[in-house]
Amino acid sequence: MNMTRIGLFALALIGCDSVLAQQPVADLGIEVSVEPVGVTPPGTEGVISITITNFGPDTGTGTFRWVPTSTGTGFGYPPLEFTGIGTGPCRVSSFGQPPPGDNFGFQVARDILPGDSQTCTYGFRVAETTILNQVARWDVAALDGLIILDDPNDANNVADVLLLFAEPPDPVSVTVMSEWALIVLVLMLGSIGLRSGARYWA
Repeated sequence: MNMTRIGLFALALIGCDSVLAQQPVADLGIEVSVEPVGVTPPGTEGVISITITNFGPDTGTGTFRWVPTSTGTGFGYPPLEFTGIGTGPCRVSSFGQPPPGDNFGFQVARDILPGDSQTCTYGFRVAETTILNQVARWDVAALDGLIILDDPNDANNVADVLLLFAEPPDPVSVTVMSEWALIVLVLMLGSIGLRSGARYWA
């Protein structure tokens, strides 16, 4: 390898280091809320609000997605049918296919300044389902172009909301014996045991 090629190779490495050094560092967090709260039987219509917050230090762009969770027999998405386009600054990214019933798949919240947030809302209808409840989960990651960046704090990258599709079953009442009743029962059992023992040894 001649000196010219060595020099070009060195410049390329320096350029790569420079690009890596220029990548933004943003601690992005996600919060999710659902209205209405409480039990939402099939047919209920509501709104999901997703807020992406940039805790800095640099301006950041985040991509967030809906994540499958346990249904009790496997993993899937909660039985929500999304109705229409979401409102807010979030936009569907050019990669990734949304799951069935989901109209946003990978969403992108762009150019969030340190200390600022962006909130997007999505209308939904609860579909017919046999499950009583399921967790709805979203996660967020910092994005630079099409490159997922390391987040300096991944503790706030996931948000869960428990969705209830039916009233929980009534608790089964258990009769509790009083202390006196328990003492009487023990004495009775003891008396029966003594009589049985006496007959055995007689």
